[in-house]
Amino acid sequence: MPSGERCCRSCRDTTRTPTGSRWAFLAPYPVRAYLIGAGAPAAGPPTYAPAPTGLRPRHGRVCPTPFQGARRSASARHRVIGCPHGIRVAEGGQVRVRIGYSAWIVGVVQFFIVHGIVESAWARPYSWARNNISDLGNAHCALQPEPEPRYVCSPEHGLMNVSFVALGVLLVLGSVMIGGFLWRRGLAAAMARLLLAGAGAGFVLAGLAPADVNENQHVLGAVLIMAAGNVGLVLAGRGLAEDVPAPLRWSTGLLGVTAVTAFVLFLSHRYLGLGMGGMERVAALPLLFWALAIGVQGVIRPSGRRREAVPAARLSRVG
Repeated sequence: MPSGERCCRSCRDTTRTPTGSRWAFLAPYPVRAYLIGAGAPAAGPPTYAPAPTGLRPRHGRVCPTPFQGARRSASARHRVIGCPHGIRVAEGGQVRVRIGYSAWIVGVVQFFIVHGIVESAWARPYSWARNNISDLGNAHCALQPEPEPRYVCSPEHGLMNVSFVALGVLLVLGSVMIGGFLWRRGLAAAMARLLLAGAGAGFVLAGLAPADVNENQHVLGAVLIMAAGNVGLVLAGRGLAEDVPAPLRWSTGLLGVTAVTAFVLFLSHRYLGLGMGGMERVAALPLLFWALAIGVQGVIRPSGRRREAVPAARLSRVG
C-alpha cells in the first residue's frame, strides 16, 4: 500500500476534545472535505480544509485534506501534502544523507591522519616530492626503480593499507547513502556518481594489493582513482544539484580538469618541478579535497533536491 494512503487513513482518525470519543471520516476526499465545512469540492491543485471546531487529529495537529479534482491521477490521490507521517519520512531521509556526508568526512580525515603517522615512522625521511603515496603501503624494504628510483621502507605499511581500504569503503558508503539528493537528474549526474563510487573501489583495491605485492591489481586501483574518479569530478561539475552553492559547483569542474591534466602529465613523466610524488598528489588529492568540502557543506547546510521535505514546509503553514 502506498505510504500516502497510510497517512490518509491515519489522518482520518480524530478525537472530539470535550468527550474523547473517536470517529473516522470514511468518505472519499471530496465528501470528507465538504463534511468538515470546506465547501463543495473544487478542481485544481490540492489545498487544505481546516478541522471543525472541537476536533483535533489523533496525532495532535490539524489534519490537511486535499480537495480531489474530477480527473486526478492515481499517484495524486495518494499524495497527502503536509501529512505528519511524511515529515517522519523526510526527517529519516535527512538523517541518511547526513550519515553519507559524515562518511566522506571521516574517510578523508582519517586518511590524512594515518598518512602523517605512517610517513613519520620512516627511518629515511619520506618526501612528498620524491615518493609516491603508494610507497607508504609497500610491504617490503627495497629500492624501487619505477617510475623514478627511490628507496622505500615503510614500517607501518599495514596501517596505511587499512586506511586505504577504510577510505574506499567510506567513499562508496557515502555515495550510496547520499543517493540522488546531491545531484540533478540526467546522464552526466548518473555517470559522475558511478565514476566517483568507482574511485572508492580503487582505494579498496590499492589497499588490498600493495604495489610490491600485486602490482597489476594496485595499478588497476590507481587508474580507478586518478582516471575514473577525476573524470567523475569533471562530470560532477555539471551534475550537482542547482542549490549546491555555485562556487562549489564551479570549483568541482575545475578540480576535475586539473586532476585529469596532472594524471596525464604524471603518466608522461613530466612533473613540472613538482617531482614524481608531487605530480601524483595533484592528480589524486583533488578528489579527496572535494569529498571533504562537499561533506562539510552537506552536514552544516544540507542542499540538493528536497522532494521529501516539502510536506513539512507546507504543514507549518497550516498548523
